[in-house]
Amino acid sequence: MFFTAPDLRDYVSPTIDWVVEKLLAKGIFAIFGGKPKCGKTTFLFGAVHAIMHDRPFMGLKVRPARVLYVTEQNKTTIRRKLDEYGLLDCPQLHLMFPRQMLGFTWAEVIEQAAGYCKEHQIDLVIVDTVNDLCHLENSFSDTEWLQALDPLQGLAQHGGLAVLASLHAKKEASALVDMFRGSNAIVGKADIVLGLWRDGSGADTTRTLEGMSRLDNGFDERTRIVREGREYFTAGTVKEMVLAAKLQEYLDVLPTDRDAAMTRQEIAAALDTSPSSVTIHLRKLAEAGEAHSATRPGRGNTRVYWAEAGHES
Repeated sequence: MFFTAPDLRDYVSPTIDWVVEKLLAKGIFAIFGGKPKCGKTTFLFGAVHAIMHDRPFMGLKVRPARVLYVTEQNKTTIRRKLDEYGLLDCPQLHLMFPRQMLGFTWAEVIEQAAGYCKEHQIDLVIVDTVNDLCHLENSFSDTEWLQALDPLQGLAQHGGLAVLASLHAKKEASALVDMFRGSNAIVGKADIVLGLWRDGSGADTTRTLEGMSRLDNGFDERTRIVREGREYFTAGTVKEMVLAAKLQEYLDVLPTDRDAAMTRQEIAAALDTSPSSVTIHLRKLAEAGEAHSATRPGRGNTRVYWAEAGHES
């Protein structure tokens, strides 16, 4: 259909039906990537657990929904994961095993999934992982990736489902925009792109979740997340954590005794930074009530700074 610009003057965008706030919504196609062994499946089961039990996920609002989990695992291994997350008694969670569908093309597999979703009133489809299920001949081919993702995008756009496709990231990937083989095709397909990054090593380390979104209120930030049992919590955005660490550097330098207060130039020298940067960070500390300033009597009336008591390094 065609419209003139004035026809859209009073147009209001449809309300987004979020299953998981900012991350998953009906009619929205999301792609989720991470390097092998970074915890993608564990993260996905954390989301499913939250949806099944109507609990916040990473502090984000969740609503109960019917979920179809399309897995490359077999019944034995997936049952262990279901048991681990207390999902064996959840009739709203459905599973699909495409590897048992011999002779079906990838497009036909998703067509079967679409019919099942309609019959069982599914809200969310999670595919884990596309790489292991669609068997691309050339994983570097944008054309092949478009063919693999087209049916999944169709489930969202035409079927009205929330769809999350999990993909393996390149081992050498260092940024979300080039995380995938055939990144141009993949990123261009999705409404929301999510990437999971491992911080350090070991099962209990935190992860960083990064997102890009075409939606005004979609996930579009870098956030540290922590898993505690079956649940995920945020530890603040990366930007917030960097700022907090920087402010702590100032608190470690500033004296808590007003008589020993330092000038802006002295602080800059101690931290090997510029006076302008000192001004910015001291202002933030003052706004938080963690630093104070006063004019030192004498020639020049120099302004000096000290920290609130209790912030000794």
